[in-house]
Amino acid sequence: MGTRSTTTIYDGEKPIVTIYRQYDGYPDGHGAALANFISGKEMVNGFGGGDTSRQFNGAGDLAMRLITALKDGNADDIGNFYIVPYENAGDDDYHYDVIVGPVGSEPYVKVKCFGTPIAEGPVSQIVQLATEAESAGDDED
Repeated sequence: MGTRSTTTIYDGEKPIVTIYRQYDGYPDGHGAALANFISGKEMVNGFGGGDTSRQFNGAGDLAMRLITALKDGNADDIGNFYIVPYENAGDDDYHYDVIVGPVGSEPYVKVKCFGTPIAEGPVSQIVQLATEAESAGDDED
């Protein structure tokens, strides 16, 4: 049995896609994959200058490229990642909300474990925050 997760990408307050991950959904797995993919990239509106491999042309571009990256660029790999209805978001072990704000801002992430918020902050810090929260929860057992 795997550690399931869902991730919803938001354009501001509007959810645009929800991704289900069947295994490795914990902060050190999926959270790290999100952070590694998104961190250090700039949100732009249009493109034409700079290093476009380090830019997202809005939330829709981020979402599409994230899905492609999670599948390792191989559309022939079956399983593990699925697009699901927004209504299914948060029903799993972990849920990640990736909120894309205005141009020039860093995406903001909220993490829940079984529906309980455990961390939120800039994507560049989310793995550390979620892992610390998870460890603190383990210490209470």
